[in-house]
Amino acid sequence: MNNIKLYLIGAIVLLLTGLSLVLHRNSILKKDRDRQTENIANITKENERQLVLKLSDYKALNAKWKTTLDSTLKANDIALKRVKGATVIDIQYRDTAITKIVYKDAIKLPDGSYKIAAGFNSQCWGFKGEILTNDPKSTVNITEKTANNSIQLVVTKNKYFLGFLWRTHKEGFNAYSDCGKIDITKIDFVK
Repeated sequence: MNNIKLYLIGAIVLLLTGLSLVLHRNSILKKDRDRQTENIANITKENERQLVLKLSDYKALNAKWKTTLDSTLKANDIALKRVKGATVIDIQYRDTAITKIVYKDAIKLPDGSYKIAAGFNSQCWGFKGEILTNDPKSTVNITEKTANNSIQLVVTKNKYFLGFLWRTHKEGFNAYSDCGKIDITKIDFVK
């Protein structure tokens, strides 16, 4: 009779242990599935992406910012497994405004052609160069190009109702630029 009770208690303990392991594993798989679903939703968002990836997920991705990040890591001899997170900021700037080019006095060269210094500067970009001309064979040599841009990356904290009860605003980040449109991708790697 005692042996039956011991076997019964042992079977119950094994059953509860097995059930606990299955529930724990299910919880881990659910968190991973939720993370991947959230990443897919974030990838399709227009201006802001925030990803939480495992290294294996990152290696399987095929995105334009991944190529940029990979080449940066390679050029700076940084192993991917050492990276905790990264932010990729992509700027597109196109200016269609008519801008007046400033011309300096023409200098006559020994071969009879003319060299005219030219350039302009705006808030976002500019150039300096020279026009080499003998009317039918005019050429423009740009000797210096400049770009002036300031990017402000603002990270906001989680905001909680009554200080600790539940989160009302998720941690976020926004980038602001003086020139052009910004596309940002924040990547956090999980072990």
